[in-house]
Amino acid sequence: EEEEEERRNKPPMAPALALRVVQKVEMLLLCSPPSVAHVLLDALAAAIPLLQPWPRALLPALHKLWAPLISLFDSPELALAAAAMGVLCTAAHLLRGELSVSSMAAAFPPVLRVVA
Repeated sequence: EEEEEERRNKPPMAPALALRVVQKVEMLLLCSPPSVAHVLLDALAAAIPLLQPWPRALLPALHKLWAPLISLFDSPELALAAAAMGVLCTAAHLLRGELSVSSMAAAFPPVLRVVA
């Protein structure tokens, strides 16, 4: 049982590398030019499905990204805002049973403000 718990908490090497990417992009999302932010969002969109089997590893890193992702919804560059929403939607869809109600509730007002 302890071995199973360890396996659930710690991804193998390739997903572990994707987890490191997720952990490192928080500040870069907010201070990078749009072209770099797009690349970072693409990396997140690829990493989240890869890390879905290890929610205990992914969720703390994703929690730190929630506010930067939501702040990108107000970007004057609509493609960047759409890409940020796409990443958030991917996370919400794949991790729906794992995400906290407060995390989802924080995302709704900005999404509604943009689409309204």
